[in-house]
Order: sequence, then C-alpha cells, then structure tokens
Amino acid sequence: TKYGSSHDENELHKTIRQFSEMATLQGDFFLCRKKSMEDVARWLIEIPLPAPEKFMLALSPINEGCQRSKNVLLRYVQKYVNGEVPGLHRTMRPKAATSFDHLTNLCNIYQEIDLFLWLHGKFPSNAVEQISALSMKQDTINFINDALHKADKLSLNHDY
Repeated sequence: TKYGSSHDENELHKTIRQFSEMATLQGDFFLCRKKSMEDVARWLIEIPLPAPEKFMLALSPINEGCQRSKNVLLRYVQKYVNGEVPGLHRTMRPKAATSFDHLTNLCNIYQEIDLFLWLHGKFPSNAVEQISALSMKQDTINFINDALHKADKLSLNHDY
C-alpha cells in the first residue's frame, strides 16, 4: 500500500502506521509517540471529524494506557462534535491528600485537567469551563505541594 494513499477520513490510524513502517525501514525519520498517535487515531474512527482535526487530536498529550485520560479525550470530543459544552467530570475535583495513594491520584487529576485545557485550546468551547479548569488546576497544584510538604505525615498502604 502506498503511504498515505487512503482518503477515508476514518483511516488516519492506518496512515500513521504506514508512516511508522516507512520511517522504521528507512531510518530517516523519528516520530515520537507514533504508537500513541495510532492508538488515539483508532479511538476516533467513529467520531465525525475531518482528518486534519483527528490528526491534531492524535498529537494530544495523552497517556494512551490510561483509561481515565482516554475518557477525558473522548468525552470532550464527543460533546464538542455534538455541539454540547465539554466540561470537567466530577471525578476530576481535587481534594487534599491524606495518603500517598491520594497524592498519586492528585497527580493523575492534574494530568487530566491539563489534557482538558489542551483540548480546550485546540477546540475552544465555553470560557466558564476553561476558567473552572484553570482554577481546579491551581487547586490541584496547591494540594500536591501541600502533600509533598507533609509527606512524612501521609499514610502509606503497602504490602511487603
């Protein structure tokens, strides 16, 4: 198959895979996160967006192995495509950490809010949601910093 020969809007993941194979064989190119890009493009097969917008989404700062990040991306895109206002999910509300598990969760929440803001920057929606996300991001940073300052007092659940 010729590289990039597919003109189907839903075949972006195949085009990325073809480019990856060509780049690997010739060794002339290095495209970081190519597996991540292919995975994200595959998630977007059923989303009615043009290929350039899907490609932009494939470049998103996402951990493709994290289901919560995938949910943030797909929820945002689906609401955007449907003409609805993408907002932050209630599970993304930060709270003060009382354990190292909670601190880890705060770091995950930070990553999810950051992804939401990246998506909002590429596919703008409601300014109120953006302001809310920025405020939550700052709250998350503060909670993380507070937890790090009192790390010696946080509980640690482990099995040795």
